[in-house]
Formats: sequence, structure tokens, C-alpha cells
Amino acid sequence: MRLLAVDNDPAIAAIPIAIIANAARVAGTGMASELVSPALAEGFFHTFSGWLMFVVAFAGLMGVQRAIAIRRAPRMAAAAQSHRAAEA
Repeated sequence: MRLLAVDNDPAIAAIPIAIIANAARVAGTGMASELVSPALAEGFFHTFSGWLMFVVAFAGLMGVQRAIAIRRAPRMAAAAQSHRAAEA
């Protein structure tokens, strides 16, 4: 059962990553509205911050996937070695 949970870790990590990225986007848009102008926050900045947070969230998801792959590598190598030993 734990193997199933490990395989789904990147998908499960997508939820908090999306929430954090969206919260940062909303906070940035709110700050731009207060500090610069509401018109700026509604136009280009709103669209640009959405795309920027998409890239940041994607990078975070790739980081989680990479961390899982690094954590898994020794176990995968040990399993492959025991499989080769069993075939011999």
C-alpha cells in the first residue's frame, strides 16, 4: 500500500503547491492594487502574475518529483540487484 502512496506523491503535492502559488498571486495583485493602481492590478499585472505563478508552481512540482526520484534511487538499485541475483 505504501508503494501506491509513493507513486502518487507528486499528484498529492500539487494541491498545496497550487494553493500557495495562487495565494501568492492574489496577495501580489492586492498589493499592486493598493500600492500602484487598481487599473494595473486588473490588466496586464493580473494576467502576467497568473502565468508567472503557473511557472513557479510547475517548477515546485518538478522539484517534488526530483526529490522523490532521488529518495527512491537507492531502493530501486537494491531491487534491481536482488532481481539479477535471483536470475543467476
